[in-house]
Amino acid sequence: MVRSLTILLLLPATMFAQDPPKSASISMLLAKIEGGKLLTTSTVDLPKNVTVAGKDGNTKSITVIETTTTTVSRDLKYFRAATANGKEVKLDDLMGLLKDPSPVVLANTPLDEAWKKKLKPGTLILEYVEPAAIEPKKP
Repeated sequence: MVRSLTILLLLPATMFAQDPPKSASISMLLAKIEGGKLLTTSTVDLPKNVTVAGKDGNTKSITVIETTTTTVSRDLKYFRAATANGKEVKLDDLMGLLKDPSPVVLANTPLDEAWKKKLKPGTLILEYVEPAAIEPKKP
C-alpha cells in the first residue's frame, strides 16, 4: 500500500486533470517478440497473510509482500504498433525493437490523444485491434 501511495504522489498533478483521458485499460509492461508471439511480462507485489511460530512456541499471523511475475503470450496480428508521437511501426521494425525485453504501453482500445501527449516521444504503444476488424468475414 505504501509503495502504491508513493507512486501516486510522485505523478504530476496534470495526470489528474478535470477531463482525464478516456482509454479503457492501459498497462506499462516489458515486452519482447519470440517465436512470432508478443510476450508481455508484468510484476506485481501483493500482500499475503502467513502464520509464523515464535521462539516461545506461540504462532501469530503476519502480512508479507509476495512478488509475482506473469508472462502472457499474445498473437502479434491483433496489435497495431506506433510511437507516442504518431509514427507507425512496421512489423519488421517492431521485431527488431522487441528482440530483447523493452518497456511498452499496452492499450486495449485506441489510446486517447491526451495520454499520448503525456508520454515521451518515441514511446512504443501497442494497441489491441479487434479480430473482426482484421479477419475476413465468412460468407
